[in-house]
Amino acid sequence: MTVFVEVSLPSDTFTLGEVLGTPGVQIELVECVPVEDSPVPYCWLTGESDTAAFERSVRSDSRVTTLTALERTITKTLYRIEWAADADGLLGAFCDHGLIVEHATGTGEEWVFQLRAPDQAALDAFHEEPRLTDLPLTIQRVVHRPAGSDKTTNTITPKQHEAVLLAFERGYFQVPRETSLTKLADELGISRQSFSRRLHRGLHGILAAQL
Repeated sequence: MTVFVEVSLPSDTFTLGEVLGTPGVQIELVECVPVEDSPVPYCWLTGESDTAAFERSVRSDSRVTTLTALERTITKTLYRIEWAADADGLLGAFCDHGLIVEHATGTGEEWVFQLRAPDQAALDAFHEEPRLTDLPLTIQRVVHRPAGSDKTTNTITPKQHEAVLLAFERGYFQVPRETSLTKLADELGISRQSFSRRLHRGLHGILAAQL
């Protein structure tokens, strides 16, 4: 039985969060590839983040061997990060216990990981991992999906569902768009960034369940 779990933790409590924790940045982890037993993360720097300040900060960190910009667009930059050693115990624990990072986003304050475990035993082993003993991991939700079950059941949180539904009803997905992220965020009384994050996670969860 596949298990989906969403966890969060402060950025200053684990290596990736510390290294990428330049004030004002928004990070999206694309994938984490094991290379010679060390997890190599690929991530997007998004939004209005200060790219130059981010690159200076990361490259000056002794735990990082190389920061490579692989792709640049108007709004974001894709980076590959190589560690000087097996520095990040959290990412290493994900890889060692077969947990796949479905989606992850981070700021200078907090990271949220959406993970997929092959079964409950793998998730239990991850929880008992000695490297994680002192990490303040907060479990936001856990979903067990039996083989052959309806994929759309419990794939997104109520707040994510609310954001996706509101965007759909207000014509955000129409061409041309009939509303904006700012207006949608105002309806829920939250910031534009918070609404965008909810919408993105909700859409990711729906697509992951269907594809």
